[in-house]
Amino acid sequence: MYFLATEEMETGNMKRFSNTLAEYVKQDYLKNASFSDWEDLFKIIATYKPDTKKVLIIDEF
Repeated sequence: MYFLATEEMETGNMKRFSNTLAEYVKQDYLKNASFSDWEDLFKIIATYKPDTKKVLIIDEF
């Protein structure tokens, strides 16, 4: 999964990240979800297909 962070407010980056994450984990409900903590978003990645390796690239974080 690749995400390019921008110089906007953190909440905006989390929203865009959750949209990218929704496509990655194939869970559209994440597009409407609201997150206030990055850890919650990272936990979703960690629990998605737990037996597979994942690579997360965050550019300009």
